[in-house]
Amino acid sequence: MVPLCTGIRTKFFLAFSTALDLALGYSHNILLQLPKEIQVETQSEKGKNPIIILKSHDKQLLGMVAAKIRSMRKIEPYKGKGVKFVGEYVRRKAGAGLSGSKTEVAKEVGLKIAELAKSKGIEKLNMLDLKNIEKVKPGGIELIDRLVGVQRVTKVTKGGRAFGFSAIVVVGDEAGVVGYGLGKSKDVSTAISKAVENAKKNLVRIPVHKGTIPHEQSSRYGGASVFIRPASSGTGVIAGGAMRAVLESVGVHDVLAKSKGSSNPHNVVKATFKALLSLRSPEDIARQR
Repeated sequence: MVPLCTGIRTKFFLAFSTALDLALGYSHNILLQLPKEIQVETQSEKGKNPIIILKSHDKQLLGMVAAKIRSMRKIEPYKGKGVKFVGEYVRRKAGAGLSGSKTEVAKEVGLKIAELAKSKGIEKLNMLDLKNIEKVKPGGIELIDRLVGVQRVTKVTKGGRAFGFSAIVVVGDEAGVVGYGLGKSKDVSTAISKAVENAKKNLVRIPVHKGTIPHEQSSRYGGASVFIRPASSGTGVIAGGAMRAVLESVGVHDVLAKSKGSSNPHNVVKATFKALLSLRSPEDIARQR
């Protein structure tokens, strides 16, 4: 049986029986000399680029030539394309089955994470469960907005540089509902207005217990790391900058907070939100026990 190598789809035309003249979208075509042991055929479909079919009794040589052609234009095996031999097939990515279900893969990943944590002596893992996040609609809620930061941004166009402003705003009812949003515009006021409207579309409910958070929590986003801890009544909000704006919008009156690493307000706000979304109310904790 003569091994075949198929699936190399590209724009090309044959120049000689021992060479390929490949048109790959560069400024000039690429002429590829083929060994005399390699036979070349083509398949064409209407509306699609032709396919090169290589034939040879030497499978190793066939693979080397196919790899050379493949290196000129990267293939995409996850879409069913690429170099493959007759009788073989390109494996799909793990979890990308025909049914589209990734339940089994997620289960295996969870077991591996548990085994790794156990081997490292980790007794508890805090993972963000999106199912427990309660989204809130802005209707009927009196929201207070707090401006966290405004930055000047530049966009390079053909006509030159276009200057504008980017704003990040936190809104909340100071009773457990909070959200943040980003806005961009050529003037500051419009950028802030867009940020406020965006924040109202991303409102979530955070568990607040007796004016503080139920338990301590840490989180990280980008280069910013945050740590929040519940405090006794009368302590106040011991936090600064972007963290204070988020915690006050939630309605937390007593908390100890610390921020490390990046002071970028975008990263600090997102890291703080990530920590708040990981909080669980006393009822949820008791139910899990």
